[in-house]
Amino acid sequence: MAAFNKETAFRYYSRVIFGLNVIAASLVFLMAVMITGNVLMRKYLGYNLEWLFDFTQYALVYITFLAGGWLTRQEGHIRVDLLHLLLPNHLGRMLEYINLAFAGVVCLILFWLSAMATWNQYLAGNVSPAAVPVPNWMLWIVMPVGFLAMAFEFLFTIVRKISGHRQERVDA
Repeated sequence: MAAFNKETAFRYYSRVIFGLNVIAASLVFLMAVMITGNVLMRKYLGYNLEWLFDFTQYALVYITFLAGGWLTRQEGHIRVDLLHLLLPNHLGRMLEYINLAFAGVVCLILFWLSAMATWNQYLAGNVSPAAVPVPNWMLWIVMPVGFLAMAFEFLFTIVRKISGHRQERVDA
């Protein structure tokens, strides 16, 4: 059995991030197929899937947070870098590191807050008021997962940039 080291841990973590992104992409595809099917059923059969609206709302939240870590790794998040581009190289890099650290800390705070909110929903046993009632914690559990993945990616980006190792971009 191979020794468990930083590289192995990062490789497993990378697989998890990629897997979460695959699940998010699958949800997008599933939503497209189901919405199209529902439109056709409503038009030609006069039948409507009542629960589909709730499913798409929940899926959009899951898609956002499941893909968040991967998009952060790909630097697919919104960033305003005009000031950082106008500054001299060393100051621009410093500002970029500060921005990445700030974003990572904000994501860690949001991870903690969303984890506590999810736990409280679990303890309270609250259920969504939807066509198909679902425990709220099941809807919210993806938020701490996504915020933690994004926090790690912001902080890993700092380490990669400081050490000079640029993450290879994977074009989706």
